[in-house]
Amino acid sequence: MLAVVLVLAGCATPQRGQQAAPVAISQDTWRQVDQQLIAASKSAVEQAALYARGSMEHWRTLVYERTEVEFIPWFSSYWTQEWLAVKVSWYAASAEGETDSSARRLAVYLQEQYREKVLEPVAVEIDPEAIRANAIGYYLRQLDQQVQVIALRHRIPSELMNRRLHGTRPSASARQRRVTLRCTRWSTPNR
Repeated sequence: MLAVVLVLAGCATPQRGQQAAPVAISQDTWRQVDQQLIAASKSAVEQAALYARGSMEHWRTLVYERTEVEFIPWFSSYWTQEWLAVKVSWYAASAEGETDSSARRLAVYLQEQYREKVLEPVAVEIDPEAIRANAIGYYLRQLDQQVQVIALRHRIPSELMNRRLHGTRPSASARQRRVTLRCTRWSTPNR
């Protein structure tokens, strides 16, 4: 009896080294997948933009409040105005014939004061770079979820979907390792 069960079990199991038949995906299906991927990407961009806009609006509100409470009273005070007059006189005396040197130097000084009194304290509470990084992460998570749903809907194996996303052709090394999406840091313009 045991021998019969072992023989039947051996017949029922797939042969070792036997590979699954390759899945053929029609061009029409790929067109649908591509359209759905574009729609998913647009949706993820919109959601990430809403998140970033809301976060930056809160940051702007804090900047406006801090400007009203800290910077404008400081700038408008009698002693600050006297100090600025002395600074402008000093800048003009040390300009050595340069035109608009005192105005440029005063603008740099006021920008430093604004950054020190308003922007840096607000950045402690809400960092714009962190908002950017979080928005990118949010976009990638949303898109990844949608890609998985699209792949399941069309019964596309993850290896084929990854190749389609990355535009790569099958190779021996691609079959052996898993391809993943990577986020590169977006450069921001210099301030």
